[in-house]
Amino acid sequence: MKTVSKFLAMAFILFSMAFIAPSCSSDSDDNNTPDDGNIYNSLIIGTWENKDNYGNHLILKFRKDKTMEWNFLNYPEESSAGTYTINDDIIIMQLKYKGENSYETELYCIEYLDEERLELSENEPGSSYVSTTTYHRK
Repeated sequence: MKTVSKFLAMAFILFSMAFIAPSCSSDSDDNNTPDDGNIYNSLIIGTWENKDNYGNHLILKFRKDKTMEWNFLNYPEESSAGTYTINDDIIIMQLKYKGENSYETELYCIEYLDEERLELSENEPGSSYVSTTTYHRK
């Protein structure tokens, strides 16, 4: 019985990864470093800003202690704070939105990250629509 449970657990993990991994860019493999295993952990620290053509203004803040803020200046009710972890090129955010009592998990793929630019994509499971947002270091 334990063998069947282990097999089912492994099958579930592999099945889940099949949905997450293909949606992320393979270019990010070049950014891995031997020191902490992932250069994204140090490059992402700081304040990032996005102003789009529709007048939306977003500020993302990532801190060394793995806490973060996501402020939607046009829609403050959408702002959130929480924690994040980076696994390869996937950011897993545990966010609590203003006025809410519980945390929500958000997954984003790092499509590009350097000292000046951060590109995050969001791909809802089961959807072919991918949304990418570009942020610039503030």
